Amino acid sequence: MKPFERQKAEANEKLQPYSLKIVSRNQIDTNRWDRCIANAINETPFAYSWVLDYFNPQWNGLIINNYEGVMPLPQKRIMGFNSIQMPVEVNALGIFSNDYRIIDLSPHILNHPVLSNYKYINYSFIPTEALNINQPAFDINLKTTYELSLRNRYEDIYKNYSKSHQKNIRRFARNNLEIIPCDIANAYKTLQQQRADENPALIAPHDHNRRFTAMVKKAMELNFGENYVIFNQSNIIGAAFFLTGKKRIVVFHISDNQGRELKTTFGLIDHFVKKHAGEDKILDFAGSSISNIAKFNEGFGAVRKDYPNIIRNNLPWALNLIKQHNLLHRIKRLVSK
Repeated sequence: MKPFERQKAEANEKLQPYSLKIVSRNQIDTNRWDRCIANAINETPFAYSWVLDYFNPQWNGLIINNYEGVMPLPQKRIMGFNSIQMPVEVNALGIFSNDYRIIDLSPHILNHPVLSNYKYINYSFIPTEALNINQPAFDINLKTTYELSLRNRYEDIYKNYSKSHQKNIRRFARNNLEIIPCDIANAYKTLQQQRADENPALIAPHDHNRRFTAMVKKAMELNFGENYVIFNQSNIIGAAFFLTGKKRIVVFHISDNQGRELKTTFGLIDHFVKKHAGEDKILDFAGSSISNIAKFNEGFGAVRKDYPNIIRNNLPWALNLIKQHNLLHRIKRLVSK
């Protein structure tokens, strides 16, 4: 038996005991979905129904054994074909459950017939000890995030900061800038898009930015988020939003040129760590493999965690050619001129 055929047979055997069905967003039992996420071993705030509604309003859900496990399926159409792709600014999702055996169905589950309607899948699975990524039938890229356990006392966490981070935090403190909890929901996005003028990698679609800002506002209403800014005179020069779950917190941070000089991001993250030290939670920096960002994350004592981004591509060859060369995007740009 060829390796691919053997792997598919193993996947079918592994999945056979479980009932799987795809449910559209308006048919999902929101209470049961969110309860499954809250109790999951690998819980992340990205997977709650109300958060997904902002990042990908058309998402579907894969239900395993009557909500014993769930898997968000962020949807997108590619020239008439159904696809699953990670939403902007969401680094990883996956199968969520309080049973390791169900989590371990990743990524075998991508071979299940229930997902055959999706001609293109580009999906990242949140890091977990249960995840088996030895899957040669898929195109797998390992991505990187950094995780900081907040379980210890602040003094012990601070000792593990790099010497340069400790120095930058002291420099920030000498500037006498105040870190202000605030309800300015668009602070992060406003600064990010200002920075995008000099760093095109930060450009995000306007509709996404609008929905992200609405998500920040909702998160604060539900006590699922903390939002901080730093002013210099009347200008916001640094901002950080922390999307909080029961076990995992995802940080979004940004500063302008003056904020970078005054080390605002070091101050913002250290302030949050000090406030929440001793809690049994993980602060997830949500990336990155870019060396200077990785060094920044690691400098807080965060531990590198690799997680798989898996691609299953069954698109027609002609559409693949268009996609590989980004021709559709180029055509749209020409038409819009």
